Amino acid sequence: FGVSGWIWGDRGVPPDERDAVQKKTFTKWVNAHLARAACRVGDLYSDLRDGFVLTRLLEVLSGETLHCHEWWHHHHHS
Repeated sequence: FGVSGWIWGDRGVPPDERDAVQKKTFTKWVNAHLARAACRVGDLYSDLRDGFVLTRLLEVLSGETLHCHEWWHHHHHS
């Protein structure tokens, strides 16, 4: 462990700050891919929670259609 119990690899960045930077960076990466599906994420945790946006991301990354949209729409808008 480094100073104040932080791991040396963190270069002295507090864990909360590091997590915030990682979350922001990953959100930008996700949105860059979701732009091809006319979709976007505001908050990773809440927007990926029900699986719909995550399914869209998987479709964009894989180039495959997963056919989950009909199920999701039926179960969340009935």
